[in-house]
Amino acid sequence: LLRYMAMDAAAILAVLSLLFESKSFITWLRSDEEGDGNYRRWYFFLLLLFNPMSAYMANMSQFMLIQMSNPLTFQVIGNTKGLLNVFFDILFFGTQVSGLAALGYSITLTGVALYSRERRRS
Repeated sequence: LLRYMAMDAAAILAVLSLLFESKSFITWLRSDEEGDGNYRRWYFFLLLLFNPMSAYMANMSQFMLIQMSNPLTFQVIGNTKGLLNVFFDILFFGTQVSGLAALGYSITLTGVALYSRERRRS
């Protein structure tokens, strides 16, 4: 499915980017400034190549994980990832979390622990 959707999405995004961003892109290509906060051209094209490749690999690994396990395991992993993102956000950036959000994270953590325990039993 991903292989079939990727080409359609790329074509749609290419047309939309030409419609909405062509003037600024051409201006950027014509500029001679290589510094002062502007990306170098080779760096831009490297990002333009790396970004879709990494997104494709992330999606492919998710599809393979679902094939090897089941959708519920995949969902639990996704919830755990979200929980870890919030935890590290609080730890490193000092983000404040409301009581209701903390309750939700606690329920998520309890659910992950219970799911892990049940998976080990079977």
